[in-house]
Amino acid sequence: MGGKSLGYKIKYLDPLPGSKYKRAMYEIEPGIWLPRGQVPEIQLQKKITRRQPEVQLQTKKQWNNYYTKHKETILKKSRTRKNNNKDKYWIMNNRWNNSERGFIMNLYSGAKKEASTGRHGNGESFLFNFTKKSWWEHWEKQKKKYGMQCPYSKVLMTTIRGLSKGKRGAKRVPTNVSRDQIWPGRGYTPINLIFCTVKFNMAKKSITPDGCEAVADIYNERMNDWATNLPVRRKRNGEFYE
Repeated sequence: MGGKSLGYKIKYLDPLPGSKYKRAMYEIEPGIWLPRGQVPEIQLQKKITRRQPEVQLQTKKQWNNYYTKHKETILKKSRTRKNNNKDKYWIMNNRWNNSERGFIMNLYSGAKKEASTGRHGNGESFLFNFTKKSWWEHWEKQKKKYGMQCPYSKVLMTTIRGLSKGKRGAKRVPTNVSRDQIWPGRGYTPINLIFCTVKFNMAKKSITPDGCEAVADIYNERMNDWATNLPVRRKRNGEFYE
């Protein structure tokens, strides 16, 4: 796709230092000249091409090869860039951490680490049957059913990470979303993970009868859903099939 085929006027500028090729400029509007790569139609074509699965696979392969060869250099540049732009990166990270998706995915990272090292790092690992994709889908499924309400307490849940820099030990927001194992110790699995408020989660150690009933209701509900979706298994010639 060239500039002439799109009806644009073309002019050529002198080559940049170190190059022997002239630069083609396209007049997309009267008096507005852009290099070929910035022409809207060219950008759209590139965007469509990049979405093709085979192109994405090839790009990923090329990047993995490049990263393997230049890993230390890339990481060093990244650390230097972040150290020289701490305020900028803090704003970017804080924006992500306080977004719904960022907050929920931070819970994923914490849960995955906890499943590996045990609660409070006690070394007692437990089940963790999620990927990043299935974790988010699990949250979306709960939100579709309960909205942003805590399934236990019915309180509206929030995703407030905080605005203070470099401070540890800050009080947790009681209404924030937290991850909970409905049956403690059975791990983070689709049937055993629920998102609830920080306050209710922390209160489970000294749970009230009403709260205990709420937990039992959620557990029974999950078990009923599991039983409903369980494929019917029958026996034929001594073998089971679905």
